[in-house]
Amino acid sequence: MEIRTAAKDDANGIAKVHVESWKTTYKDLLSSEYLANLSHESRNEMWEEILEENNLDSFHAVAVDEEGEIIGFISGGGDRSGDPYIKGELYAIYILESCQRQGLGQKLLLLLVEHLQGLGINNMLVWVLKDNPARQFYESLGASFYKEEEIEIAGSRLIELGLLWDDLTLLKEKLLSIR
Repeated sequence: MEIRTAAKDDANGIAKVHVESWKTTYKDLLSSEYLANLSHESRNEMWEEILEENNLDSFHAVAVDEEGEIIGFISGGGDRSGDPYIKGELYAIYILESCQRQGLGQKLLLLLVEHLQGLGINNMLVWVLKDNPARQFYESLGASFYKEEEIEIAGSRLIELGLLWDDLTLLKEKLLSIR
């Protein structure tokens, strides 16, 4: 498997992983009707726009299998919330269910951490649904509760937690020790 910086022509592969991962990750949190109606096409358009932006703060990388298919991705950069304490943010990380628990998430996260540190950013927030089992991934790597908010997705009111890595140097050391 290869992990590399995302290119503009990766939008479709990222969109497929994004949609398929939502269907498996959120199957117990969101309605099956909503998940069934998620569209590769709309996510593809979204990712085309994101990857065409020339925002130097943003970082996008993909994990690719032996056949050249994208099986996971990460997206992050500067904080989008306006919180004066938070400097970096993990926007999204998704890996196809069949490819999880193979270390891809840690490898992708390490690339984002190195990017943020290169920008002089040394903390990072990730938003995760409170009942999302993937929350354990972040907490196992030292992310701790920072704040919460209520959001609405497809008519469902959900609690989203802001988990914080207060020191990216410590996170980087932990990620390197796992390799």
